[in-house]
Amino acid sequence: MANQDLVFDISKAHLEQINQQLIIGRVGDGGLKAVTVSVMSNGTPYDLTGKTVSFEGLKPDGTHIIDANGGIVLNEQGGIFRYVFPYQAFAAMGEYEQAFFKVSRGSQTDTTLEFKIKVLENKVEMGINSVSFISDFENLKAQLKQAYDDFLEQIKSDQDATQNIIESTKTTIQSLQEQLNTLNTKIKNSDIVTSGQYENDMRTLNDQISQFNSAVDNLGKSVSADLGEMKQKIDTAIVNKMDTTPVVLADIHDIISTGVYWYNSTTQNLPPKLNGDNANGFIFAVFSDQDNGLVTLQGSDWHIEKYQGAYRNWVSKSPVLLFSGSAKAGDTIKLAADISNFSYFLFEVHFKTDYYHVSTQRPVPVNTVFYINNAGLKSNGKGMYQDEIRLKYTDGKTLVVTECLSLDTEKMEISNPDIYISSIKGVF
Repeated sequence: MANQDLVFDISKAHLEQINQQLIIGRVGDGGLKAVTVSVMSNGTPYDLTGKTVSFEGLKPDGTHIIDANGGIVLNEQGGIFRYVFPYQAFAAMGEYEQAFFKVSRGSQTDTTLEFKIKVLENKVEMGINSVSFISDFENLKAQLKQAYDDFLEQIKSDQDATQNIIESTKTTIQSLQEQLNTLNTKIKNSDIVTSGQYENDMRTLNDQISQFNSAVDNLGKSVSADLGEMKQKIDTAIVNKMDTTPVVLADIHDIISTGVYWYNSTTQNLPPKLNGDNANGFIFAVFSDQDNGLVTLQGSDWHIEKYQGAYRNWVSKSPVLLFSGSAKAGDTIKLAADISNFSYFLFEVHFKTDYYHVSTQRPVPVNTVFYINNAGLKSNGKGMYQDEIRLKYTDGKTLVVTECLSLDTEKMEISNPDIYISSIKGVF
């Protein structure tokens, strides 16, 4: 079994994690691929005592995988666990849209660890179909199948007992028929009754015995037929009905009880998102009563609490993509959610001095200009460039790039370089 090592520090934002080794597999590798993960917090091992690990992902073909069975904690106080990917994890070629481990204590999410998975093509093995895989559902299907097998065995046992009764009854009928034939001979020889009366009574009795024989045969056939029909219906339910897409949830706020729900882009009150990640999928809800509970969007880190009858705001420990593109001087950026929802923001800026610069910014009041700066030495060593981008929120969801400047300290000249913002993410 192939194994790779990953290291995460939960005290750092996603973009500040150390470079992780890309997990590469081939279609059909499920069950043969494992990772050993070390979890740190501020550089020290993160205690996993009392916690469980699950894997969630959105595969390249849009199907989901939620597996709570493949993870095992190897060293609780050392923060080390191992995870073995199931078969369906490597059933679709391409790069996962999202993949992460979820560390939980009971029903509460403690942290999530995001990484990348790339699945290579398999031109040799055929018939590998990709479907959504949810370990809790697979366990329920297995339990249903076992219950059905146990029930079928009981029915078979009851059928055997019934068949024994039927055969015993047939033997009794046959014995009575033989006795009746013997009596028939004796009566005819003794001429106890008139021939016409006797033959009429015997014909009636023989008809009754034939009808009883037919009823017994039909009973045996009916038991077998009913058993076969029941088996077909249950097999159909297990194979087909469990894979049928559930009814779409109309509104997140309609959830008032523990259960599993299906959502898509038409569902109201979903968390803010700019791209197509988690456009549809499952929602797990755990409620103590209809006024208090926790709702989790599977395949992501989004969760929302209902407390004393009122839903609070969606929360995610992972950065939320608010903008993606190329915003230059004079451009207006429309954010996917209001800035009041977040504690700080991650700006990815392409400076002349740093093409992949990430800046952490706290929220600032509306209509207040704020700056993101970066400096770098010139290649001739005789000076430096001082880059600056100036920004201003005009409302909670609108950001204007007012100006982009660069100062050459050698020549003491200011220019307007090709500086732009490529993404903005919010962190709760």
